[in-house]
Amino acid sequence: MITTFIAFGLLLSMLVITGLLFFWIYSTTLLPVFYHHGGPYVPTKMPIVEQMVRLAEIKPGMRVADLGSGDGRLVFAALKAGADQAVGYEINPWLVWRSRQTARRLGLQNRATFIRRSMFEAEVKDLNIIFLYQLPNTMLLLNDKLWRELPPGARVVSNGFKFKDWAPIKEEGPVRVYAK
Repeated sequence: MITTFIAFGLLLSMLVITGLLFFWIYSTTLLPVFYHHGGPYVPTKMPIVEQMVRLAEIKPGMRVADLGSGDGRLVFAALKAGADQAVGYEINPWLVWRSRQTARRLGLQNRATFIRRSMFEAEVKDLNIIFLYQLPNTMLLLNDKLWRELPPGARVVSNGFKFKDWAPIKEEGPVRVYAK
């Protein structure tokens, strides 16, 4: 009787763990790709984050955004480099929650905003710099939105992937800077 109870408990535990694992894979990989035309959560390595921020040439008074902000590392790096305000758009609720907690822990909650929203619904008309680490199909979809909505002089800093119709003004390794 006790052996059956233990076996049932182990089976139930395995089902719960499998369900949580499936939910994590779905929310970080499949949901962004199939329903939001984005990419899975793949954190940008810190040397690339530093390179992106350096090439962005952030100055005081600038407002920046990371479209698909993941854990917020580019938002925090941009604020550290001197941006006045930084916003991260991310559809994964767990990553938004985690980023907000990190902002509170770092004392940046008044300058860092994390919004659970698709990057295609992002408000970009008042931004100076946009950071991207997106797949080629997402870059194609963002091309027209950013060209139409960004103010003149705004820059887009992309890790790894190119815009089809924009010529980069700077290129260093996998990082490209585009200007409107």
